[in-house]
Amino acid sequence: MGGFLTNAFLMTVLSGSMVLYFGSHTSAISTLNWKNYTAGQEKAPLWASFVSWMVVMMPVITISAGYPIQSASLANNLLNGISVSSWHAIIYPFGLPNDVVEHQPLSTESGHSSSLGNPTWPTTRAKVVARLASVLPPLIPCLFVKDASKIIRVGGLVGFLISLLIPCILQLASMRVFGRLWPHAPNPSYTPYSGFYSRYPAIAVVLCLSCVAFAYSTYDTVRRLAQG
Repeated sequence: MGGFLTNAFLMTVLSGSMVLYFGSHTSAISTLNWKNYTAGQEKAPLWASFVSWMVVMMPVITISAGYPIQSASLANNLLNGISVSSWHAIIYPFGLPNDVVEHQPLSTESGHSSSLGNPTWPTTRAKVVARLASVLPPLIPCLFVKDASKIIRVGGLVGFLISLLIPCILQLASMRVFGRLWPHAPNPSYTPYSGFYSRYPAIAVVLCLSCVAFAYSTYDTVRRLAQG
């Protein structure tokens, strides 16, 4: 809840300041507003050109650096979040090879053998499939959509799910699992890392606000895309 309010406040201040400064020439992509920045002079001084270049290139630098790391993390989550039998059905649709068993121990040392003489999990094939599944879906639409503002709008909708909705759902799920494993615990929502915002009322408020914001953003995105 605290992060939600802080993020909303900062985004409101930044977006409002940008609109007040650039006026009717405000670009849909905030960093492009600095493309022709001249510091109020007819010809941009050297330092203003440097500031303009840094602001415009910052998303390219940060995304290029973070995309491989985030894709690798997502691939690891897919490997550990989906059961081994389900992965076997995906990567071996015509049946398991003789050197692969149905249930294998988890290991991060790919290429080594387990005590039973079978390849450890995840196998190289599973890693390749998981990483391609993490990397390719965002890249393929970019080949056909040239307007970066449309990509950012659609990507922003996913941000609601990743940063707001999914954490709340995970919190509720973990509290249920805790209550099932330790039914006599006085407060299943309390852990050494819990605070006021880890309790049910705060989670409910964040979920409600997130759903409202997600619904409005989805409507606004669809409306703007339909208008071209």
